Amino acid sequence: MAARSGAAEALVLLFLWFAALEGGAGSEPPLNSMSASTKYYLQRSPWHRESLYGTNGYSYKVAVALSLFLGWLGADRFYLGYPALGLLKFCTVGFCGIGSLIDFILISMQIVGPSDGSSYIIDYYGARLTRLTITNATFRKMQTYP
Repeated sequence: MAARSGAAEALVLLFLWFAALEGGAGSEPPLNSMSASTKYYLQRSPWHRESLYGTNGYSYKVAVALSLFLGWLGADRFYLGYPALGLLKFCTVGFCGIGSLIDFILISMQIVGPSDGSSYIIDYYGARLTRLTITNATFRKMQTYP
């Protein structure tokens, strides 16, 4: 009885996995036909990563993890679309480790990005800090004390 229920659970999980794969592809309307507020929401939502402008599917977390763990083999450069540098790092064992360290720093600081000029996909977990600048055109209101 226990073996039969375990097999049934495995089949249900397999069915749900395939349903999730099929349901997620192409279920969104194109961004051109949406309002500005909907576009803003989809750009900020981590569940709609494939609809972001300027991205081609390169994940920031994957790039940093490849650079940290397999950077000495050049896997990070192969992933980002730089096959010549990846092969050079592979043949020289990451430029004796120095190149791997430099690439890890450059990728984690987002100085080196995908070769096609697109942006990384970065998960959005909440509000970000924005830089505020005050210029001559900025209105300053004097503080009044009660």
